Amino acid sequence: MDLSIIITNWNSSDLLNDCLKSIILKTSINYEIIVIDNNSDDNFNEIKQKYYTYDQIIWIEKDENLGCGVINEGFKIATGKHIAIVGPDTELTDDVFLKIITLLNSNDKLGAVAPQLINPDGSKQDYLNDFISLGSYLKERRTLFGRFNRLAYKLKTGEKFSLSIKKKPISENLFEINQPSAACLVMSENWIRKQSYLIDPAFPYYFNDMDICKRIYNEGKKIYMLSDSEVVHIQSSSFKKTKVFWRQKNYLNDLTNYFKKHHPEKLTFLKFVNCSDNFLKIFFYPIIDNERKPGFKNQINLFFHSINITRI
Repeated sequence: MDLSIIITNWNSSDLLNDCLKSIILKTSINYEIIVIDNNSDDNFNEIKQKYYTYDQIIWIEKDENLGCGVINEGFKIATGKHIAIVGPDTELTDDVFLKIITLLNSNDKLGAVAPQLINPDGSKQDYLNDFISLGSYLKERRTLFGRFNRLAYKLKTGEKFSLSIKKKPISENLFEINQPSAACLVMSENWIRKQSYLIDPAFPYYFNDMDICKRIYNEGKKIYMLSDSEVVHIQSSSFKKTKVFWRQKNYLNDLTNYFKKHHPEKLTFLKFVNCSDNFLKIFFYPIIDNERKPGFKNQINLFFHSINITRI
C-alpha cells in the first residue's frame, strides 16, 4: 500500500463527495481512504451509501465532534507506506499523490510534502506561514493590537498586511516551507514510523497542523511544497458552521497548550496578553470584525475564560 489518506468530516458531506470522487478518478497509486465522521447531521449517510461498495474506503463514525483528534484513530489502522491528511473541502486537479509520493521516495530527508492549494477560480491561496510566536500572534487579526497594526499598515502602504512568508526555492516547482496547511499534507514513511500519534490531543481543533510541522523540523526533516501539483481548497468549510464563541474559546485553549508544549518560557506572558486583550475587547467591542463578534455577553465570558486557562 503506497498511501493511506485520512479525511475527517463534520457537516461537509457534499464537499466530501467531490473530494472522494476526485481521489478515485485521479489517483493511480495503490491507496486506501479512511473517512472519519464527527457526528454529522447532514447527508453523510447518503454519501457513505454511495461509496460503500468501494473496498479501498474505510468508514469510522463518531458519536460527537472530536475535531482533528480522531485522525489518530485513522493513523492506528493505516496500512499505507506514507500517510496523507486531507480535508473534505479539497479536490485533486490531477494525479497529485503520484507526484508527491515519487518525490518523497527520492529524498529521505523529507518529512512531508504539500501541494499548491488553489481557490475554486484557479487563483493561488496565500496560506504558507512561519511557526507562531508571541510577535506574530500580536499581529494577528484576533488581537486588538493586530487590528490596529493592520489598519496602520494599510494607511501607510495602501496594501493589505500579511503574515505569510516567502518560499525558499529548491528548483523551479519545488520550495522549502515551514508550515503548510493540513488541508492536504503527505507525511513520509521515514518520519511516520517514529511517531506514536499524529495529532496531539492537547489541541484537537487548532495548531495541530503546526505541531506536526514543528515536530518534523525538530527531528531534522524538511517540508517541501510541490507547486505543479494543485489541489482546490474551499477554506474553513467546517469551522464556518460553528459558533464564533466556540471557535474563539477553543482557539485560546489550543493556543495556550501549543505554547505550553513548544514555548513554555513564554507561556506566562501569552496568558497575560490574552487576558488583557479580551478585557480591552469588551470596551472596543463595536470595532471588532462582524465575523469575529461572539456577542457582547460572550465577549465578557471570553475574558473570564482567558483568566481560567491561566491555570493550564
